[in-house]
Amino acid sequence: MKVWQRRLIGTFMLGGSFTGIAVISQTALASELDAATTVIAAVFLLLYAYGLVVGLRVLEDQKAAYPLALPFWILQIPVLASPWLTFAMFAGMKVDLTIGPAWKLGFNVQWGAQFGFSALSGSPLVVGVNVFAVWVARLVWKESRRDPEISDNTEGDGDSD
Repeated sequence: MKVWQRRLIGTFMLGGSFTGIAVISQTALASELDAATTVIAAVFLLLYAYGLVVGLRVLEDQKAAYPLALPFWILQIPVLASPWLTFAMFAGMKVDLTIGPAWKLGFNVQWGAQFGFSALSGSPLVVGVNVFAVWVARLVWKESRRDPEISDNTEGDGDSD
């Protein structure tokens, strides 16, 4: 992985996770949440705290951070809304491609952090993928499998992913 890629990934993990924690904290303090919403918010708060810690380790180029970062990015890949279950999460950036009702295609780019989970919401069926998270997960997966004795952390030649 190139230095700019590591910095981008670490910055999005750190900044996006911090933003997620701030948004959840602000929501929790500004309104009364029912028990189910509190549990869901707490789960996402823990995920963002995990992303913050691992993002810092990625920025420091700790080799053990990459296998820890992989599940964080894999969770950000699916975008799903349906009458039965809705799930989406991102930290830092998302670039979604979706297919909705009547095969309507969607494209969405966002910065920051966002999460959503609901059951039996009655939402129309929308299925999609965060292509930015796919790209990052691929880079993180490759880096987690790399021999620590081999390094291409340069700005110049190397893998052009």
